[in-house]
Amino acid sequence: MSTLREAAQQALEALEIGYDSARAEAAQYHAAMAGYRPERHAAMDADVAKIAKAITALRAALAQEEQEPVAWQWLNTAHFRKDLPANAESGAWNPLYAHPPRHDIEKAYESTCKIINEQDKKLAELDLVAAAQREKVAHWMSSMGYATGHGDTIEDLLDHLGTQIAEGLEVEVLMEREACAKVCEGIYTNGDGAECWLQNAAEAIRARSKK
Repeated sequence: MSTLREAAQQALEALEIGYDSARAEAAQYHAAMAGYRPERHAAMDADVAKIAKAITALRAALAQEEQEPVAWQWLNTAHFRKDLPANAESGAWNPLYAHPPRHDIEKAYESTCKIINEQDKKLAELDLVAAAQREKVAHWMSSMGYATGHGDTIEDLLDHLGTQIAEGLEVEVLMEREACAKVCEGIYTNGDGAECWLQNAAEAIRARSKK
């Protein structure tokens, strides 16, 4: 396998990984930002299509490279044979092809490298945007008295925030129940003519907090 072909094959494998990543990222963005920034949705879809086109071109060029030799040349001399001799020495005969594909592979390889570089730049930009957004969320949480924990992403921060809010609401509910129970007890003990069912109501309210 030639060095160029090896490089082209490696580029194809990298491009296929990049395609899967770009498609998944686009799908996630479409779901999260539905109805907003239509130009960004279109740009991400265009990137996915561009990568797919490059993959198709590179695969075609590599497939063309697999063609069988149409003749064999003896040590770069004027001696040719249609078939390789059975007792041919290693490296003594050079394969000759009807349509040398090197130019096609070079062109596809250069195009692939360019797309990969562009994709890397866009991913780096998205990482910077995500980091900035995370900092905004973390700053808001801190300003509102919530702990940010060790959240590395916005999703982690929001999960941590949701847990704190749920715990805070539970405490508020318990405090409100106790306040209601004390109101009932206050009316009962002040002798305002209330019946004993007020005491029972206070006990029932407290019992809900123990469930």
